[in-house]
Amino acid sequence: TFAPITPNNPASSSTSTSTQLHSLKPAAIPLLDSGKALARSGELLIDYTSSSTYKLYGGGLSSSGASIRNAGDCIAQAAASMRFKTASELVIDELRESGTCLLEGAGDHLPK
Repeated sequence: TFAPITPNNPASSSTSTSTQLHSLKPAAIPLLDSGKALARSGELLIDYTSSSTYKLYGGGLSSSGASIRNAGDCIAQAAASMRFKTASELVIDELRESGTCLLEGAGDHLPK
């Protein structure tokens, strides 16, 4: 709660509030590179499972690769959104979505 600044409010003369906006833009390029690398890792896993030698496509390993690819795409999207001053909520949402994709990729292997 905010107290109105009035002469009758003794705290109003000694207390001040300020809001500072910090840009996420400096982190955009490194995060974009990370997202691309993670997405590429997922693609490589999918390619590995779909090769004619291994014939593992459609199983858990290829599903994990797809989830890793989706997580990388979400991170790259978050990085692209960091260029704008008002995109902090969108960035947070994309990073959460990325985490969800990674949890889905892990499947039942993580303790609950």
